[in-house]
Amino acid sequence: LQSRGAVHRHRPSARHPVFTTRPTWEDNFWKFTRGSRTAIERWLAWDAREGWSAATRPGVNLSDAGDWPATRPTPGGGDLGLQSPRVVVLSMAARANRRHRFVLGFAELCLDMGLTWAPSLDGSRIPVELRWMNGFEDKASWDHDKPGNWACYASHLAILRAHHALCSQCDLVVFEDDVVFKPGFRTSFDSFLKAVPHDWDILRLGGLSLWEPPLEVADTFFRTKAVCNTWGYVVRARSVDRLATLLADLPVRGSWGVDAVLQLFSGRLREFAPAAPLVFTASGCHDTSEKIGQSHCET
Repeated sequence: LQSRGAVHRHRPSARHPVFTTRPTWEDNFWKFTRGSRTAIERWLAWDAREGWSAATRPGVNLSDAGDWPATRPTPGGGDLGLQSPRVVVLSMAARANRRHRFVLGFAELCLDMGLTWAPSLDGSRIPVELRWMNGFEDKASWDHDKPGNWACYASHLAILRAHHALCSQCDLVVFEDDVVFKPGFRTSFDSFLKAVPHDWDILRLGGLSLWEPPLEVADTFFRTKAVCNTWGYVVRARSVDRLATLLADLPVRGSWGVDAVLQLFSGRLREFAPAAPLVFTASGCHDTSEKIGQSHCET
């Protein structure tokens, strides 16, 4: 799910046209504010049939505990110090082994909350012309051979939209399914949360690197601009809908992954990361490219 390769700094150009059709019929789950109207209409139809909004999705049966293991809150466990947090874990349907490993690590945190699985969209099932609401196949785009790049972006957007609709007063915690937690995660997270300024909007808990120098440097944290990967992050309740709206405007289409796009919002949303990551990836692959062999994705 990570977009580790999406470090290119291409900007929209004549070769990557930006449509500014702004629909007046925005009362739908996605609320895209940029793109081809025809593409958006077709996307909504596809989504209702087999996407995030579908009653049943191909290959996804959340009631099957063998594929999607259930978790239970630890009585008397910790609460992370957040406001009524919901934990959502993004996972491809085929990654059952990752999910079983994740719940073992999550249980060791001894939190008084369970988690919600969010089955990621499968980029291979999305019509290529519907990526980024283009309405055409953009063979010149950086992610033309990476169908999972758009699927990853849309899945993170969907998590934000669904969370806000379900509990607009709840902080949102998102993990990807192949992460492992730093030993002493709860203690480290508690110290980090107490150290950052009280007006934070987003907390980035782990990533491969910083793509840009931090905006501020403190003893135990950075105020970040561009963080590689979306292994784990927290969005404050008051900022969930705003972040979703910014992403739904599709400011860069086909050149960056969702992790790179987040840097465009650093002037509007205050984002912080600990001086040392609190989560790490435990997989040698990601699901954004058809060219990458999948035999090792369960490691």
